[in-house]
Amino acid sequence: MQEHLRDIYAYCEQMSSDEPEYLRRIFRNTHLKTAWPQMLVGPIQGKFLAWLSQIQRPKRILEIGTFTGYSALYLAQGLTEDGRLDTIEINPEWEPLIRTHWSWAPATLREKLHLHIGDALQLLPQWAPPYDLIFVDANKQDYPALYEESLRLLRPGGLLLCDNTLWSGKVLHPDGDPDAEVLHRFNQSIKSDPRVEVLLLPLRDGISIIRKKS
Repeated sequence: MQEHLRDIYAYCEQMSSDEPEYLRRIFRNTHLKTAWPQMLVGPIQGKFLAWLSQIQRPKRILEIGTFTGYSALYLAQGLTEDGRLDTIEINPEWEPLIRTHWSWAPATLREKLHLHIGDALQLLPQWAPPYDLIFVDANKQDYPALYEESLRLLRPGGLLLCDNTLWSGKVLHPDGDPDAEVLHRFNQSIKSDPRVEVLLLPLRDGISIIRKKS
């Protein structure tokens, strides 16, 4: 079954529009320079993020979990001309690679990106709303707390995207996996949260699209 899904995913990638060269280069370099390249969202999910951003045309985007800077460049594709993307990375060792990768992107895109190094749960309480679009791809144990901070910062009608909410399918039987247990409880809690509407899609490792009600 897993092999079949990989084949389907590869077919979808082949039948979709090509990535810009700078993003293909970042994808390849992440596989060369990091021990966990699977942490990348990948080209299909990246294009999905870009399309959501392009449809929404946000002025302010927040990303929590930069990794090597790949997803930020996809999200930024929908920003308004005067738009800004703030992205938070907890690991300072990634900063040189992030800035190298961003230097390969068009200047009109990279000048909208602002990197913050630190723990999002310590930084975010000092930040002010509103953000139009927020993407969370960070420590799964922190998802409940990051969700609350994100909702505070998100404008009414804005979108909050949470990645990896299927956790390789382990949320179906989470016993013994602490991250799967947290994500399962997280999925249950946002489903019953009257402040939002949620759609959980089986895209790659699962992505929850959460709309803050007006």
